[in-house]
Amino acid sequence: MQIKDINLPQFLRIDFKQQHISGTREDGETRTTAINNMAQLPDRLIMQGVQNGLGWNLIITEPDGKMSLTASGPRTGFVAFGACTTYPDQ
Repeated sequence: MQIKDINLPQFLRIDFKQQHISGTREDGETRTTAINNMAQLPDRLIMQGVQNGLGWNLIITEPDGKMSLTASGPRTGFVAFGACTTYPDQ
């Protein structure tokens, strides 16, 4: 299965000040979800939240920026892998 098959945004923007994550799906819809919990460990950043009845976890390892995302609910589960980069301020 590919990202386009589940209409997941290809790129996510993490706003640490506002504590939310946003992304635009392939169909053009922009979605935003709140970061409900965040923990900074020596070698990774862990974020957690809830959206549309699914619980999600996003982990970014440092210093390489590798990312893994899991989302799960009743009889549903997703795992995605990616990489992070800094986003220039506008």
